[in-house]
Amino acid sequence: MVITSTNTCIFFKIDIINLIKTYFFENSYYQFDRKKVFMIIKFDKNRVKKLLEKYYKEEYDCDGRITIDVSKGFVDYFDNIGCVVDTKFRGKMNVLGEATNFNVCLSIQDIENVLKKIFEKEGYDVLNTSCDYGLDSRLEGYGMGEHIESYPYFRGVEVRIKDKIKKMEKLKMNNIKNLKLYKGMLIVVDMVNGFVTEGALHDEEIASIIPRQIELIKEAKNERKLITFIKDTHSKDSVEFERFGGDAGAHCIKGTSEQELVDQFKGFENDSDTIVIEKNSTSYMEAPDFRKLLNYQTELVEVDVCGCCTDICVVNGVIPMSNYFDQWNRRVNIRVHEDAIATYSEKERQNYVEAAKLLMQQQGIQLVKKK
Repeated sequence: MVITSTNTCIFFKIDIINLIKTYFFENSYYQFDRKKVFMIIKFDKNRVKKLLEKYYKEEYDCDGRITIDVSKGFVDYFDNIGCVVDTKFRGKMNVLGEATNFNVCLSIQDIENVLKKIFEKEGYDVLNTSCDYGLDSRLEGYGMGEHIESYPYFRGVEVRIKDKIKKMEKLKMNNIKNLKLYKGMLIVVDMVNGFVTEGALHDEEIASIIPRQIELIKEAKNERKLITFIKDTHSKDSVEFERFGGDAGAHCIKGTSEQELVDQFKGFENDSDTIVIEKNSTSYMEAPDFRKLLNYQTELVEVDVCGCCTDICVVNGVIPMSNYFDQWNRRVNIRVHEDAIATYSEKERQNYVEAAKLLMQQQGIQLVKKK
């Protein structure tokens, strides 16, 4: 790491292998001051082309080539640059099984939006994207009439993003060593007081799966897997309550004991290999912090799941998670432990439980039990 300083800021030249492999950039740096922490990444014209081609290939199955040219521009008395960048995307797209030629003009806004999407996909907050223009001065005329005329040109694009490491502090990721190197993760879903020991929606029978869950946690620790506790956590005016009888169905309100993990798991909550994530819906995949976690875990290859309720928050989490991995072509094996999941009033709800299991199996999710 090379450190240089100016009167107002300190610049850290960094080398982030994953981003270099993905985004082909060089000479990125962090800029620190008292109020802001962000990273600036500069892309020259050729790298912008590669990024756009890669993006359209992955998103739309388009094989094409980008051309970027300045079609016209001006420089006024104050050296303000006005420039229209003519960007064209030519190639072939698979439409209904047939290769179809296309020719698309992309605006500067299109370019900036694509770069923004790429970084947001990786879990970054993009502060802004901006095109980088330059001036090319040329001599024209002769003799006493000789003068210099400047022509604008397109140098590339700058992307300014918030420091991802700072964002991850919210998930206590700074306390977990080598987080991105974890290849396995155990997810424990909604084992909170509000579903097990107290409150309108609790069922004490769910506690019967806790001993098996503790075994899974200990196995995960021995195998050096990340442990993620999901906690159902709502505000008092959560719209989800309307589906459970309004105020009578209110549960797991933030700041109450219902929202806390059951006593048997509290001893694990602050371990260095453990993350706790709150959710405000029946799917932990919709919790922003959980998506950030998956984005960060680039080496993940297997996920084990246990918890409650089988036919609600378990199935509503694992199927979207499986879809997420498919969307981004990530090969991650998902296992749901049948002897460590349960639902409320399970005997009366067997049809829902069986339906949930069939849907998970149809998705390619493995249902496993202790032998």
